[in-house]
Parts: sequence; C-alpha cells; structure tokens
Amino acid sequence: MTAAVISLVGSAVAFLFLRRHFALYQLVLLSTFLVGLTLSGELDVTLPVLILFSAGPYLRGVGKISGFALLFAFFSISYLFFGLICQSVTATLVTFLSRLMQFFVFYVVLENTSIRVDIPEIKLIVVFTIVETVIGFYLIKNGTMANNHEMEGVRLVSNSQPITGNIAICLMPLISYIYFYRSPRGKDLGLLAGCIAVLGFWVILSGTRGYTLVFGAGTALIFFDYLFSKGRERNRVLIAVFVLCVIMTVCLVLFAALQDQLAEKINSALRLNDSLGIRDQENKIALGFYKNESFANRVFGIGLGAKWGDYPEYVNAVQSVFGPSGVASKYIARSGTNFHNFYANILCLQGALGISFIAAFFLDAILKIRAICIKQIKMRSTLTIYVLMIALMLYFRWSADCGIIEFTMLAYVLKLISATRTMNKA
Repeated sequence: MTAAVISLVGSAVAFLFLRRHFALYQLVLLSTFLVGLTLSGELDVTLPVLILFSAGPYLRGVGKISGFALLFAFFSISYLFFGLICQSVTATLVTFLSRLMQFFVFYVVLENTSIRVDIPEIKLIVVFTIVETVIGFYLIKNGTMANNHEMEGVRLVSNSQPITGNIAICLMPLISYIYFYRSPRGKDLGLLAGCIAVLGFWVILSGTRGYTLVFGAGTALIFFDYLFSKGRERNRVLIAVFVLCVIMTVCLVLFAALQDQLAEKINSALRLNDSLGIRDQENKIALGFYKNESFANRVFGIGLGAKWGDYPEYVNAVQSVFGPSGVASKYIARSGTNFHNFYANILCLQGALGISFIAAFFLDAILKIRAICIKQIKMRSTLTIYVLMIALMLYFRWSADCGIIEFTMLAYVLKLISATRTMNKA
C-alpha cells in the first residue's frame, strides 16, 4: 500500500508540474517508481501507475503513424481483446502492459507533435546520478546487502527486482546526445565522465547482465571516440592514453595482490560463474512445449491470458524438467506471462508471428535511427548499439519494469536530433 501511495502521489505531482519538460518528467516518474519498488518489491500497482503517467498524457497529439506501427498495434491489440473476452482478464492485462506496451510507447513519443523538445543540460544527468546514488546507498544500508546477503550476494535488489542501474540505462541516450551534439569540454566534460563512472558502478552492483551489456557498450563507444576522434589534439590523446595505461597498471597490481577477494566480489555481483539457473530450465520448458503443440499454436500462440495448465504438452514439458514437484505445480497453475525470457513468452503466447513482429520492431527502430541520424555516424552507431543491446537484454528480463522509460527516452532523443537538424538548416 505504501508503494502505491508513493507512486501515485509522486506521479500525480510530476504530471501537474513537469509534464511539459519531457525528459525531466519521465525521469521523475522512473525515480518515483523505483522508490516505491525499493520499499515494497511489488510491481502489481507501481508498474501500471508508471505506464499510465508515462504514456497517457501523450496519446493525444500523435501525428501520422507508419504502416508497420499500425500493423503492429492491430496485431497486439487483437490479442489483447481476445484475452479480455476469452481468457483471464488479469493475466491478459499484466502481459500486455509488462511485455508489449513499451513498443507502443516508442511510436507514440516519436510521432507525437505536441511534445516540446528541450535541449538537455548536463545538470539533468548530474541530478539523476545523485538520485541513483541515494537509492543505492539506501539499499546498501537497509536493503539486500544489509538483510539478505546470503541469497542475493552483493546485488542491489528489492524482492529480486533490480533497482540500481535502471536510471543509468534510461540516461544513456541523453548522455550520448550531450556528448556528441553538445561537445562538452573542461568542467562539463569532467562532470559527464564522473556521472558515467558513478552510474557504471551502480549498474554493476545491480547484478544485471543485460544492464551491464547496454551501459558498457554505450560508454565504450563514447570513451573510444574521446580517445581517438580526429577532432582531438594529438597531445590530449597521448595524455589520455598515458593516464589509461597508468590506471590499467594500478588495476593489474591491485588485481594481482587481491586476486581472490576481487574475483569473488565480481563473480558475486555479475554472477559470472553461475549458469542462467531457473532461466535454463524455463527455456527448456518453453522449447519443449513449442515443439509439441499444435501447428496453429506454433504460428499464433495460445494467447496473452491463457492458462498454461490447460495444455497437456506444457504439463509434460514442465514435469520433464522439474518432475512431480511443488515448483512444477506453480508453473502449471500460472496464466499469462510465465518465463524470465521475454522471447520465450512471446513465442508461446503469440507464436512465430509474435516473434516476427518483435524482430520487425527492432529492425524498424534501427532503420528510423539511420534515417534520422543521417550525417551523425557516431550517434547513429551509439543508438543502434543501444537498441541491439536492449534486444539482447530482453533475453534475461522478467518484466518490462523500466522498458517504458528506456523506449520513451530513445524516441525523445531521436526527436531531439530531428529538431537539432532542423535548427541547423534554418
């Protein structure tokens, strides 16, 4: 109940005073959501509130939508109505909101003509780096690391939901825009680099492989550009390379001296020595079910709100992995979204057609990036990597808890680039 009140009140206040400042508004919504999730660990109320306030205000003002976006909407909404009428209403809504809504929001923001485009300042990155840090320290003192160390290692989670790292991933498109388009120097560049380092620290402590991939790939491109861009003076490059070599040398010395302790901490945070655990078993169940179900279900899926236990092929797949255990009973009794792997859910619930639409969405997003970032190859490469890493991250992701803000920020940055290009032509 506390989480619901915090999320609702915080989101309502943000809606009243901040919704005209799109990036700030979305990041405040995300922070409010994370505070509620930190305190409760429950997504049941906090996620719908996030989605409602994040996407709701911008449903009006949507301009011309592409043919693929309309087709994707028709395909997904048809499953929504079928589930609401013929299957479990709750399971259908949860699956639609947590799995598919993020893709709709991308088009809603990208094609919305009423959203005011504000050039982001570095202070926005600094403020929400501080917010991420405050939440992280709270969890260290009062959360997982304080009370549940044996179960979660050094991961900063609440009820197994990753908390830190979410803000960092959503800031990544804005950080890239500021670096490539605002070209910060001196103190501003130092502030941006410091924020990236701090955010990277919290990403690692989230223990989330997907977040580490997304943030690591994006920052690597920025770091590489800073060191080797042709626009930099040779002396600066040499100094930067020298400093990098010194840092690497110090790290190697520390690693040699504290090898066992450091390796243990890194493995604990990123779970490098672990298999995918329950995800491996779930993937076996999903593939076993998909291979043995009817041709129609392989093509169209079983629906967003289907009860899994109604399908003998699924029951057999679960029992072949877990045997006649309590864990098997839980999986058999579920409806709607079922697996950690996003693609396993889509494959079973919407079939081969669903997987094809998701693949087509990511291709369409990359093509839009290429079309908008016509002459900015570096920004185009960074955003393309961002999209590809998110696509990879969905292999590990249980729910799209922050996927809404990730895609809204991506779409907003694309609008920023379009506006910047228009202003430069004027």
